[in-house]
Amino acid sequence: MAATPRKSKVRIILTRHAVERLLERKPREYRKVSGEIIANIIENVIRSGKCLERGNEDVEKAEGLGAAGGERADVRFSTKNYTVCCRKTDDKLIVTTVINTEEMSDAYKRALRYAKESPFDDVIVMNPPRQIEKWVRAYQRKSAERRNAD
Repeated sequence: MAATPRKSKVRIILTRHAVERLLERKPREYRKVSGEIIANIIENVIRSGKCLERGNEDVEKAEGLGAAGGERADVRFSTKNYTVCCRKTDDKLIVTTVINTEEMSDAYKRALRYAKESPFDDVIVMNPPRQIEKWVRAYQRKSAERRNAD
């Protein structure tokens, strides 16, 4: 019997931009969204999604980072509903944005056929839920102001 590959642990950091993009694309069944719910959605996508990783040697050279910048790569995790775009730095993933998988290009969807399973089974969100909830409230205020202006 073949041994299954050992999965690892990863720490993720959410950006405000990623939280706002998720709120724009959230399923309608969530009436009230808390920081924990957002963290759980991102955790589940990273834990159970298909993983596409791309190295950024050219970007590092252009930014002048070289070896001093550490190993960096763009990583995308895709499930049926969401694609989470991350920046991998050393031992952390920085979640930069969230996209609906349906909106992705045909070339990306074809590449997903060759994607690997996520290498992470233990996902830890480093942001405190209060910080995420603060971003949610700010986004809701901003979107309410936009609705009132229209």
